[in-house]
Amino acid sequence: MSAPFEYPYFTNATLETETDPYIVVHLANKLAQSRIYTEEQVRQVAELWVTRKGNNALSAAISLAQHDFRRRYAAAIEAEDKVMLNASTSSAKTSPPTFGCMTS
Repeated sequence: MSAPFEYPYFTNATLETETDPYIVVHLANKLAQSRIYTEEQVRQVAELWVTRKGNNALSAAISLAQHDFRRRYAAAIEAEDKVMLNASTSSAKTSPPTFGCMTS
């Protein structure tokens, strides 16, 4: 069973920076505070994910939140709103982050 995990890229993997074990919790809190999405939208996306409806269905379900995030992010950059930019992400300076099915 362990044979597939004995490849060099698994045994030689290293972390370049310290990791935050609560990064998902912090991100979830930031997103919840921004009120970009509703609980119903989260339920809908979860249902689509669990029932394996595919990327097109997931993309459609998150499109409203994605567009709202991009609009707010662009406005924050234009206004040089450091608080809003920090609420989004500290590493992205010119464009919002995208994740798999969130790209358009």
